[in-house]
Amino acid sequence: MTATVFGAALIPFTHIAWVPDGGTDSHGNATGAFAASVAMQAFACYPMHWRNPHVDSISSDYEARTENNILLEVADTTLFNKLDLIVYDGLTYQVQGVPAHWAYGSPWQWAAPLFPGGTVHARRVSSTAVIPE
Repeated sequence: MTATVFGAALIPFTHIAWVPDGGTDSHGNATGAFAASVAMQAFACYPMHWRNPHVDSISSDYEARTENNILLEVADTTLFNKLDLIVYDGLTYQVQGVPAHWAYGSPWQWAAPLFPGGTVHARRVSSTAVIPE
């Protein structure tokens, strides 16, 4: 049986949280590890229309790459942070920035208690071709 909210089916995905250990590497970046994967569900998942799919041809000396961006509407945005991974439809995406809670900055803040949750932006960059020499 498929889980539903208000009669709409929920969309399964996997969340893998990045857990910093308090240290830094030689470049000053936080070090850490990924936690165990957790099965989750989203209200909706759709491409970020202004960026998808985006083919980036850097120059003839480099590989071409494709950038895919998705937005997931989830019940609790506090579970997601930058560097977390999301596995959706068999593809792995990285969470970008801070997830947006629906109540913040919205003209409909008075209705926020009716619709808990928010939006998580995730991005995947993949190689699309190798330029032969």
